[in-house]
Amino acid sequence: PEKFFGHTEKINYCSISPSSTQIVSSSDDGTVRVWDSITGNQMFKCAGHTQPVECCNFNYQGNLIISSSQGCSVRVWDSSNGNQLYHPRISQEISDTSDGLIEEYPEKIFNCHISNDGEKAISIHGNPKIRIWDLKRNSLLQTIDLNCLIFNCIFSFDSEKIILSSQENPLSIYDIQNTSRIIQKESLSYNDHQIQS
Repeated sequence: PEKFFGHTEKINYCSISPSSTQIVSSSDDGTVRVWDSITGNQMFKCAGHTQPVECCNFNYQGNLIISSSQGCSVRVWDSSNGNQLYHPRISQEISDTSDGLIEEYPEKIFNCHISNDGEKAISIHGNPKIRIWDLKRNSLLQTIDLNCLIFNCIFSFDSEKIILSSQENPLSIYDIQNTSRIIQKESLSYNDHQIQS
């Protein structure tokens, strides 16, 4: 197997691009790195997080990468060069930091995904809640407050709904426009085990 060298701390997550030509990884060293999946060579490093980076994922087209850190930061990168494109924030009242990036928001983030159309993102928080972001406006679109542990959450193919699995309900679907729960299937557990991804 090919070995990839570059991170200086533990690797927390990795994902392969839809084209299978790139691999993205996130690490406790605070970086997101993109690799050539054939040669194992590092293509570039995405630097900006100030805390260990927990999660990283490509969007459906493979042109965007989203990452989230223990520093409660969500960032979106150009997968061709590692340039930061978006750093969404909760409120327009939050001021920029001295380095020109948006101030972190005070909630730990466990996972994150980009919609297939590349215009929205979701982040899973430990509160527990899910935030839906408008990437074009770099701002918060919706918040869904829950009262149980969230295992995972993804966008539907048309980018109009989100599907989540949680400790309370094996599978729930929300409409992004009004975050109303439109499907809740208790029967979608498998042999009485919880669905976690």
